[in-house]
Amino acid sequence: PPHRIVAGSGYFCLGFPSSHEENKSGNPYGALLQKNRMTMNDAKFNCPQIHFVSGIAEKVGDEGRALIAYGVNDCASRIVEVSKRDIARLLLPGNVRPRGG
Repeated sequence: PPHRIVAGSGYFCLGFPSSHEENKSGNPYGALLQKNRMTMNDAKFNCPQIHFVSGIAEKVGDEGRALIAYGVNDCASRIVEVSKRDIARLLLPGNVRPRGG
């Protein structure tokens, strides 16, 4: 392939919409969003069983933050704002020093 993989991560656990978000959106599949939680090796996590990142962009006016767009249980879409430092820490463990360090 023309591109070389430079980083990989473990699982990203991106959250569910809040009940307020569900009610406000009017999504007819809202009830399905909270049902299917990720389970691995008999451990249950507070994130969707199915969530797929579909986009990432730098936050306008804040070079240290990014917006991540993702789908939840194939029923809804969300956008979450995260620190680029947190993304780097997940993708490049051991290469990102803690703040102030």
